[in-house]
Amino acid sequence: MTDQDIELVNCWLRGADTSDTFSIINPSRTRAKEPDVSVLKKAIKQTEGELFKGITANRLTLYQVSPALPYDGSLSDRLANLVLSNQRLLDGSEKLSTLFPADQLNDSFLHIVVDAFKLRLLCWIQGDPISRTSPVTIDASKEVPDLKRAIKDAVSPTFKGTAAKDITLYKVCLPIDGTLERKLKNLQYDDPLEDTGTLSEIFKDVRLWAHLHIVIQSPDSEGPCHELLPSDPKSTRGTIGSSREEPSEGSSEESSEEELEDELGVIGWKEIQRVMDGYVIQRLWDVCTLSFSFFCSPCLKFTC
Repeated sequence: MTDQDIELVNCWLRGADTSDTFSIINPSRTRAKEPDVSVLKKAIKQTEGELFKGITANRLTLYQVSPALPYDGSLSDRLANLVLSNQRLLDGSEKLSTLFPADQLNDSFLHIVVDAFKLRLLCWIQGDPISRTSPVTIDASKEVPDLKRAIKDAVSPTFKGTAAKDITLYKVCLPIDGTLERKLKNLQYDDPLEDTGTLSEIFKDVRLWAHLHIVIQSPDSEGPCHELLPSDPKSTRGTIGSSREEPSEGSSEESSEEELEDELGVIGWKEIQRVMDGYVIQRLWDVCTLSFSFFCSPCLKFTC
């Protein structure tokens, strides 16, 4: 087999669904001059134009997967756990024939990982249900302040009235599975992201697919991030999951003003409104019952 017999170079875009791979016709088949990596970048850009819209070919970064990964049942898991720093970064001047000898390139294997400097980060706001996450796509050349602005735009109702610079972010890398809630509760949120450094460096080896990347401190919280993790499915943002203690013997059942304020802060205004609505309805029912008895009693006696 010669280079001219090799038809496809199989690729995967970092951060995409692990089932979404694509194939490029080997430039060696269409060019008389032996092509290099820069030609492969142009071929990728031309073939997958919509996927790389707004990104020039020379900005694509290519990594050779070594060893090449077979298209089998393990491919998705292997890609989800792939660490780019362990793969070979390709130089634009390298010849494709050197990188992919004819006897080693097989169409049934994945050969290239493409990094387009676009990050798709999955974010979660503390206190929200674990299932409620927000994806944020951002250029990897941006910095943390840019990420904060992008997050505020993505979840604008939550952070209405909060300046982007005041949003606190924590970097994590946790798989989206049944262990996520437990791991979030056990994490120590001691190191919020600093505003210095590019996202490409901060998230260099982060697994992008099916992982949580950012925990956002709730705007309702002034304390550590882990204090507002939901303790049960009914928990809502800003609610600390604590149980009420029964009053001990001899203690007054009347709450002081300070205790009442603390309790109201835990219950939340929606709960207060629900209780008050119930109280008003009960009073209206009592009035109606009393009125009915007053006006109808003589009639009932007369009938009897």
